[in-house]
Amino acid sequence: MVAIRPSAARGVKKFLVYESPSSIEQSPPIPEYAFLPDFYINIEQFVDKKIQALKCYERESRKFPNPRSLEGIEVLAKKRGVEIGFIASEAFVILREKWE
Repeated sequence: MVAIRPSAARGVKKFLVYESPSSIEQSPPIPEYAFLPDFYINIEQFVDKKIQALKCYERESRKFPNPRSLEGIEVLAKKRGVEIGFIASEAFVILREKWE
């Protein structure tokens, strides 16, 4: 939050927080820690590229059903897509949006 203070973030009009698999679903079920997306991006045409890119981080990858498995990443993209009407999506929370 310090990074997006008005005095530090001159020119930043929108600040989004992304979903980090194996961190989000492990959070306690209380509002302060809940990931409640309010911004979605259609990634249908990029899912295969995303999976290929993640293969470069094999030390981070786990076996399914771990959320950081390649299949887990694909399942999450489909789940988020279903929420908004896309085949695959990435979800974000808007922390700050400045309209002029």
